[in-house]
Amino acid sequence: MAVKGLAPEQLFDSLAEATGFFEAFTVHQLNDDNNRMTARSEILELFANDTDPTTMQQTSILQALTLMNGQFIASAMNLQQSGTLAAVINFPMTPEQRVESLFFATLSRPPTPEEQQPFIDYVKTGGVTKNQPQALADVFWALLNCSEFSSNH
Repeated sequence: MAVKGLAPEQLFDSLAEATGFFEAFTVHQLNDDNNRMTARSEILELFANDTDPTTMQQTSILQALTLMNGQFIASAMNLQQSGTLAAVINFPMTPEQRVESLFFATLSRPPTPEEQQPFIDYVKTGGVTKNQPQALADVFWALLNCSEFSSNH
């Protein structure tokens, strides 16, 4: 099967599943001139591409920036708001188990030894802030932004 990018709906659903995001739907949240946009509708609108075949679609700069530092990702990296990060940080685990849990949450697979060791070292040292929970958020961010997360292969 050819590697292809996820459809906008698939990408949002994958992000929501990996981050533990839940947004209750109400009729008042529909995207029109009178109502605010939901996180889902913002992603769907930004990533909509009806012109290119799914195997040829490329990520735009705006799409990449949204995945790197948009509001949805920023809240998913917030240690007080992210269900996934809270579960990984608050459950008694070793750094190795925490990194593995983030891989399963995002990529649905364990890390290879080559992938795992740099992340474990980063988490053990606390990363650039010398803060282990923040280092785990950095690892989570890197996994959500890797090409493997946003593609179907």
